[in-house]
This record gives sequence, structure tokens and C-alpha cells, in this order.
Amino acid sequence: MERPMGQKAAKRKGKASEIPNATQDAKNKRAITMDRLAQAKEDELELRVVQMMMKDTSTMNDSQRDIHEKYYNSDNYDQEFWELVEEEFMDDSDEEQQLQNERRYGSSSRPKRRTTVDRGREEGHNRLFNDYFSENPVYTDVQF
Repeated sequence: MERPMGQKAAKRKGKASEIPNATQDAKNKRAITMDRLAQAKEDELELRVVQMMMKDTSTMNDSQRDIHEKYYNSDNYDQEFWELVEEEFMDDSDEEQQLQNERRYGSSSRPKRRTTVDRGREEGHNRLFNDYFSENPVYTDVQF
């Protein structure tokens, strides 16, 4: 006759079967999140392309203006186009975005020094100490 499984062993066995499921669930959630992130990046790139096409050409440099003129009337946006757009326009916008964030939230590269307020604590301690141990004390024994 076999002995029944103990409480600890049963609990351990139950946890062992949950761990692979939890790991798989975490992997699935991560994959879903990564897919959403990739889709968001593609949408952002398309938005930037549309903004680039609508952008004023007077502020562009020569290479950006050439790309703009080349693809403005064309409906064919192939891989070469996306590479040129990323190369010419996206690098500048990342720098602009970083500058906007620094202006909005302050620059994070420099640590902020904590401001201190001198409240004269040491002077107060010294005064209290001197009053307590003086020949004519401010506070009498009755007050304590």
C-alpha cells in the first residue's frame, strides 16, 4: 500500500504545472506588446511622411528638397523611399523631439542640486545647551 502524497509535495506539484503556463502567458503578452509597438512605429512613420509631404520647402536643405520634389507627385512609396525618408527627415525630428522634451521637462543630463535652507539648528542647540548649564539657568528644576 502506497502512502498518500503529503501537503507540501502536493503544493509543490501544483506550482510546478503553473510555472510553464505563467511563462508562456508572459511570452504571449510580450509578443502582443511588441506587435503593437511595431504597428505604432509604422503609423508614426507614415504620419511623419505625410507631414513631410505637406511641409514648407523653404525651410528644407537641398537634399531634403530633392527628395520632396521626387516623391511629392509619385504614388509609389517603395523601400528606397522609406529609407531616404528615415535618413533625411527622421534624424532631424528625433533631435527636435529631444530638444522639445528637454524644454518641457528640463534637461535630464544634469542632476539637480537639492536646495537647502539654513534654519539655525546648531545655534539653537548651542543656546539651549548654554542656558541649561549656565550659573543662572533659564529653566528651573521645578519646570522639569
